[in-house]
Amino acid sequence: MSTVEGWTACGAVSEHGDVCASEEGHSGLCRSDGPRKHVSAPEKAGKPWCWYRDDAVSWNADHPVGAPVRYWPGWSEGEGRVSRTRTPAWTLGSGEAVVSVEGYPGGIALTHVEPIPASVRPQGGETSEAPA
Repeated sequence: MSTVEGWTACGAVSEHGDVCASEEGHSGLCRSDGPRKHVSAPEKAGKPWCWYRDDAVSWNADHPVGAPVRYWPGWSEGEGRVSRTRTPAWTLGSGEAVVSVEGYPGGIALTHVEPIPASVRPQGGETSEAPA
């Protein structure tokens, strides 16, 4: 952990080695303060890496069922698909946290799901399946 301008950074480390720059004790989403160390798609290279420290519990605290999301089944490449969650997130026996989305059977790993911020949601909050 590091102290920055009077507060202490979280310091949690992602599976890819990114260090959380959010304030210590925050809930939910951890966010790196620099570009991603691991890039699965070129368009993500300049964005900070985000991850959930407490996985399913943190996700559920921040995102109710019905939350608009972008998800990538399989590899996290391309634009992804837009949908809404249809279940709370849960943790598999393997320890991986997943959530179900409308229009896709089974669970999608939270590492392959990004919430859609209110500022970029389509008018009326509608979401629709994008082509794969």
